[in-house]
Amino acid sequence: MDYSKWDNIDISDDEGEDCHPNIDKQSWIKWKKEARQIKKKEDRDAREIEDKQFQDDLKRLDVLEKPHEQQGGGEEEEVKEKEEVKRRIEKYKERREHERKHPGTGGPLFSQNRERERVKEEGGVMAEEGKEEE
Repeated sequence: MDYSKWDNIDISDDEGEDCHPNIDKQSWIKWKKEARQIKKKEDRDAREIEDKQFQDDLKRLDVLEKPHEQQGGGEEEEVKEKEEVKRRIEKYKERREHERKHPGTGGPLFSQNRERERVKEEGGVMAEEGKEEE
């Protein structure tokens, strides 16, 4: 058997694929690894904040649903706040369900992509960050 065809195998890894020829490949791999670690930490921190917000929303919803006396027409504002809290809770549960079904695909971009899908389904225009939907 002739195994000479295996003598000149080009072994490559995915890390250096998008590396510019003028950049040292080992440094590029190190920078990519550091960037992944930073991204992972940011995602973990964002999730902790989101979890805390969810717990706060649950507590606030309990307070809003308990019957109590109104003092001067704040009922409409309270109804709006209750709807907003319920919407945030539902959004949180939806993200967690997606993460459960598709591990590793959630992250901060999930909510932006979901919003784009929702807007497309409704036939609307996606609002730019900080602007209202048209």
